[in-house]
Amino acid sequence: MLRKINGEFEIIPTDFYLKFDAANIRFFGMAPYTALFSKEVFRIVASNGYNEKADDFSMEFNSVPISFIINVILKFLGPLAFAIGIY
Repeated sequence: MLRKINGEFEIIPTDFYLKFDAANIRFFGMAPYTALFSKEVFRIVASNGYNEKADDFSMEFNSVPISFIINVILKFLGPLAFAIGIY
């Protein structure tokens, strides 16, 4: 799988957030918060040894899961409550 960076497609590193599960033929992963309100373009290349086919798709990250929001709130409120003495 390739990722479009600065107009060119590059191979995705193994530690990238999006992974491919070949056994179930699906993609999975969780984008980092830095990807919020961005668009990623990917290219998938399939080959059977003789023929090769490529297709592009894009993903837009426009929403945040509620678990992420709660995690961020707790990350800041915990130390603040401890400093104030409420904890």
